[in-house]
Amino acid sequence: MRFLWLGLSTIAVLTLVGTSAAATRPNPKTLVLRLKDLPSGFGVQTTTNYTIQGAASDGGVTVAQLRTWGYVAAYEIDYARIQQVPKTASGVFGVYSFASTFSSPNGAHSRAQKAIACRHHKMLALSTKIGDATQFCSATITVASRVVQAYFVIWTHKNAFETVVAYGNKGRVAAGQALALAKLQDARMP
Repeated sequence: MRFLWLGLSTIAVLTLVGTSAAATRPNPKTLVLRLKDLPSGFGVQTTTNYTIQGAASDGGVTVAQLRTWGYVAAYEIDYARIQQVPKTASGVFGVYSFASTFSSPNGAHSRAQKAIACRHHKMLALSTKIGDATQFCSATITVASRVVQAYFVIWTHKNAFETVVAYGNKGRVAAGQALALAKLQDARMP
């Protein structure tokens, strides 16, 4: 009888540990921004579930690095205004939202150290706390004769590596809009 009780106790503990481990590694799809988080007039452009091979080929890192860091999964979604946006329009007209999870916070941090988005752009001061470690930068690019201002928020939170990019017409989009969206996404991390 004592062995039966010990066996059942062991199974119960293992079940709790397994449930706890799964709870700390949420599905990246549940972390990214949702359409309801954005102002009206936005629509989904693309979505991608990343395998480890896809994450490596699109993320500037190798499969071996991702395996070493304990890569679990990644998901991205792109949103854009449904209607054509004039060059004089204010506010964000495009948003990129990305999340990837790792088996530990160290893995997410290692991935963040390899992030290249802010390496070649203007670093900005962070006016609010987002996640555990955050990079915030901006860049100006020209797309189809339109000058676009993009704000990049890249951070880790527990075992997740996340990114939000918000962009709009140069001089007509504010850094605070990108930070507000990143805070919404960061709040989804359990």
